[in-house]
Amino acid sequence: VTAEPEGGSPHHAAPVPSASEREVWYYEDISRCTQGPFTLTMLHSWVSYMPMDVRVWCQLGGGDGEREEVEVGLRTFWEGSGKSWDLQKLPVGESSSVTFAVLFGYGPLLEEWKKERGPENCVGYGVAPTITVYQNVGEQTTREGVTAEPEGGSPHHAAPVPSASEREVWYYEDISRCTQGPFTLTMLHSWVSYMPMDVRVWCQLGGGDGEREEVEVGLRTFWEGVRCF
Repeated sequence: VTAEPEGGSPHHAAPVPSASEREVWYYEDISRCTQGPFTLTMLHSWVSYMPMDVRVWCQLGGGDGEREEVEVGLRTFWEGSGKSWDLQKLPVGESSSVTFAVLFGYGPLLEEWKKERGPENCVGYGVAPTITVYQNVGEQTTREGVTAEPEGGSPHHAAPVPSASEREVWYYEDISRCTQGPFTLTMLHSWVSYMPMDVRVWCQLGGGDGEREEVEVGLRTFWEGVRCF
């Protein structure tokens, strides 16, 4: 059979997705470009990469039934992570957007970070650490009994010098023609299920031939790991 599958194109041949799988979620990236639509599952998978203060919202068009279904899906996410629902209302439309932290029940974490840093150090957009980074820094502080900022600067750069595959030197041009980055090679590779194959990527280096060789070795290691020769 060569005809299109019953029900439309292959992109829509599957059953109607659950609330958490509906592509209705958007966010404003650090370049102030709107990205989306994504599923709630996709957004949640970026908890290690998304600054806590990035704004997110959903766009609905199916009436009260769709609104209720999407809210149920979000509530299910909260319950699955052991949180009690305290979101005042579903963020429908950009004008009602909330932060990434608030959407997934980590609002108090963002407020804690702002209090620790002080208003003068929280100016700008996309300046907060990710939920994962901030939690890890907090755990390290608790274990070591240290209250000062970790040696090496902000939580984003508190770790030792990273390996070649962990250096944040990679960029890509998104579908809105905005440059995104820098990211590590590991981050880019983790988006293999979401990134269109024809998106352009590149690295920016500034450390001379030594850094160039190190990054190339990291990329070769990735290729070998996935058997691409």
